[in-house]
Amino acid sequence: MDKYIISHITQLPEALQIDWQDGYRSLFHYVWLRDNDARMQNSIGQQSNNILHIPLDIKPTHITLNETLNITWSENSDVSCIDPTWLRENAYEPDKAHKHRPPLHPWKVADFSHHIEFFHYPDLSDDEGIMRSMLQHLRDFGFSILKDVPPKPGMVLKVLELFGYPFETHHNKMWEIKVIPTSEDIGDTDQTLPAHIDQPYRCSSPTITMLHFLSNSLEGGDSTLVDGFRLAEDLRHQDPDKFELLTTIPVEYRYHDDKTDLQCEGTIIELNARKEVIGIRMNPFSIQPFHVAPEKMMNFYAAYQKFVQMTEDTTYKLTLKLETGNLLLIDNIRMLHGRHAYENNSGERILQGCFSKQDDFWSKLRVLNRRFNVNPS
Repeated sequence: MDKYIISHITQLPEALQIDWQDGYRSLFHYVWLRDNDARMQNSIGQQSNNILHIPLDIKPTHITLNETLNITWSENSDVSCIDPTWLRENAYEPDKAHKHRPPLHPWKVADFSHHIEFFHYPDLSDDEGIMRSMLQHLRDFGFSILKDVPPKPGMVLKVLELFGYPFETHHNKMWEIKVIPTSEDIGDTDQTLPAHIDQPYRCSSPTITMLHFLSNSLEGGDSTLVDGFRLAEDLRHQDPDKFELLTTIPVEYRYHDDKTDLQCEGTIIELNARKEVIGIRMNPFSIQPFHVAPEKMMNFYAAYQKFVQMTEDTTYKLTLKLETGNLLLIDNIRMLHGRHAYENNSGERILQGCFSKQDDFWSKLRVLNRRFNVNPS
């Protein structure tokens, strides 16, 4: 039995109106149905129709409904055989427009008051269910934490092989974080790192950051996480004017040394066409002098300062003491991360990190969701 059953079909001048057995009603334009019929027949969903060969005024000459919806077209008498389930799942009414972006779970610290889940690394290779749960947590909450990852150099890349591929930058495929007395990079000091995303000065920035703790025995150095999407939505609700400034006025980020000069411009809070928050571009180390209209400069500074204040608010800032063998995975366009200052002489703190792109992570998650028959929404 089909997941969705068509109960009635009405032919309108430009579209087909379908009433479903569950009471839902959909509208499908004829040009859309003809355009997508080849995609329905392709096992990997690729389009083979040429839109230039489809008349905008195409009409059906005959329609029958059996196990499939069969449409004979005025153009060359071609026949489209359409699966009702595919049709329903691809309905394009406004309330379906975001169906391919399952809901996230923006959080505050209180949401983790009872438990923060750690995933046992040795289980990931052997149990796809645990792998799926870990990736789902990363997608839903913006971070996941692995435990019992062998504290050996290069393991961060080995773990990455389970989900995706390295995103190589001027730091190479993998990089190390420890105190380097002569370094001008604040990450290589024992100072506090305020909340930030990595490498916003790249227009195609890494969207996953992975940090593996090879050792962490010193005093201080606690890790911090802030859900940038939660901050943005709360700011939208609390102060729409400040939200408007941070979503419409771009700022510049830059990293440069004797071999590199990376620059990119973007808004601190990025929205899509539906005004949904889809990205945070925030890094106080690499942000450049603001070029804002004089009459807006003070208001923009007030909005920027407000957003930074929110990242320091303990309502939003989750503090964790990660241990040797832990590995932190971060959604780098959503999650702001940082660390507390530490006493460099009290022990040792060495991390190895790498970057990746979300595409392969979310691809792996979708495949596992299909395999386990899980609907992420």
